[in-house]
Amino acid sequence: MKWFVVIIFNTIAGDIFIFHEPAFDDRKTCLVTLWESREAVKRKLLEEYGEPMPIESINCLSEEVIKKVLKNEMVDSVNHT
Repeated sequence: MKWFVVIIFNTIAGDIFIFHEPAFDDRKTCLVTLWESREAVKRKLLEEYGEPMPIESINCLSEEVIKKVLKNEMVDSVNHT
């Protein structure tokens, strides 16, 4: 199972950014790398969005959990349109 850094922004839409690279073999390694690379993470987000985004939370999630969350988000999106 792979683990990825996931950022949830404090926006009306609840935007999510998933770092697909690097992928980690376990949560602990992901969290340690996230902590050690926090400045690089901030730079990448600034590069992607062009401005600082309000971060709600940052975590390392398994690929399985990410798929479940995204699947539920898609179902909710369809049900609300």
